[in-house]
Amino acid sequence: MMKPGALLLLLAGVVHAVPPPVGIVTGSTIIDIFNVIRSIPDRCVYKLMGSADFEILAGFQERSRADVPFLDSVTINVGGVPTYLGQGGVVKVGDQTLTLNATAQLINDVAFSKDQTGVTVHCEVLYSDPPNNATNCNIITEHCDLLMKAPFTDCHDHVDPAPYVTACVETSCRFPTVEGLALTCQFVDAYAKVCALKTNNTLVDWRSPTQCSKTVTHYLPQDSCLDLYCSENEFCGETNGETQCICRALFAAKYNPTNSLGDPTVCTDHSATLTLAGCLLSAKHIDYTTLHLLNESCKGHMDAETHMVTFSFDRINSCGTEVTKTNSSQIIYTNTITMQNSSADVITRQDQVAIDFSCFSVVQEIESGTWNYTLMMKAYTDASFVHPVGPDTEFVLDQRVWVELETDGLDDNLVSIVTDSCWATNQPTPDASLQHHLIING
Repeated sequence: MMKPGALLLLLAGVVHAVPPPVGIVTGSTIIDIFNVIRSIPDRCVYKLMGSADFEILAGFQERSRADVPFLDSVTINVGGVPTYLGQGGVVKVGDQTLTLNATAQLINDVAFSKDQTGVTVHCEVLYSDPPNNATNCNIITEHCDLLMKAPFTDCHDHVDPAPYVTACVETSCRFPTVEGLALTCQFVDAYAKVCALKTNNTLVDWRSPTQCSKTVTHYLPQDSCLDLYCSENEFCGETNGETQCICRALFAAKYNPTNSLGDPTVCTDHSATLTLAGCLLSAKHIDYTTLHLLNESCKGHMDAETHMVTFSFDRINSCGTEVTKTNSSQIIYTNTITMQNSSADVITRQDQVAIDFSCFSVVQEIESGTWNYTLMMKAYTDASFVHPVGPDTEFVLDQRVWVELETDGLDDNLVSIVTDSCWATNQPTPDASLQHHLIING
């Protein structure tokens, strides 16, 4: 449980100003009004400040590392009415969404209670990642130390840079060097904003010496993120200059050990389904819209809320499925997720894709012999087979009639009846010369 004093919140690059004293939340670090650093270790919702009728709650989630949570949402309760600020510029007051975005990001797996002492938060277990061997912490530290130099020296009398430098180094050094250097810009940007609030003066041209342009890092919010919806297992970021939804570390951890792109195949009696994660495909530079089964018309469907991509086939729409029978009385159904062939003169960054998935069924042997069963034929005047045709039923020309064949005495788990031929005649004999064929050769 955390109850620091009045704070300045920096969410999605927007400064929410309150009268001094001022504190800041950036990354997984809280620097309070006394310049005391508090580091958030887990994925929880914390009470930052509040009174009987006003409180601010902050929700944290991991991004590309499981052990470094980031400020992910802010809920402001005024008079018991919550205002929710989440990823993608989503704002909700109570149950009403105030933006055009379809779905607000939710904070899952967190429970909290309130008593006379305050708010108690029940959190998930702490997570840890192994040390990152691709990190050059000396270079990152040098970049964080830029806060000790001009043009930031103009603000040192008003805002102590030391806590920002410490937080910058401790957080950024956990990431690979390129990613860590980009992350340092979030702390530099935060210091510059607090300085402007404390002094009413804006630091001039601090981005050039720090090489922190507005597009340098996916940790600083991008304008394009405001209109991009990401699922609860993703966060909006920038990769190779492209803004996209990136997998959260804990979500990706389920698939990384096997280097898979999604869940195992789900098999039923008559179908097979394979589901891939959209953010895992994006990380491999794979556009899901270019993927298909062996039949190119069978493409994947992306769920609008979860961003999971599903491919499936069944006995009605086989999608080019290959059927093989083994000596062990098994029938194997195999298909492949592959990529559309591109023109030879087109250069693409996408990896080639060939993902095989299959299901099998066991063939049950049926002994030959005499089968005794009853075959019944009934006619109906409706497609729901509710109103049967009787001796007094009248018909008009071109009126439709529905016919049902039903067997009694056969196990439908073992035997299927196939109608080879069917015809209508005005004579009570199967050898009638007048035949109006309805089914020929099954």
